[in-house]
Amino acid sequence: MTRDEAVRLLGAPRLETPSQLYYGQTLKTPMDPETRKRFSRLRPNFTDDDAWIYEYRIIMLRLDKGRVSSFTVSRSSSS
Repeated sequence: MTRDEAVRLLGAPRLETPSQLYYGQTLKTPMDPETRKRFSRLRPNFTDDDAWIYEYRIIMLRLDKGRVSSFTVSRSSSS
């Protein structure tokens, strides 16, 4: 697949270098009641503003001579 085909499928990358296209997204979802209760016991200053889970989704395409040579898909979450 060429670089242009990848951009047509995935849209504009967040970051682009001559050898990489980087796509990233952050999702913010509220904690479920059990997780919220556990965090409030672990952190004495825990507030409603802290009761969120952040999930990071990343796709990184590596380019070689204008063509996709490999890609990495990852996902992680934090609170």
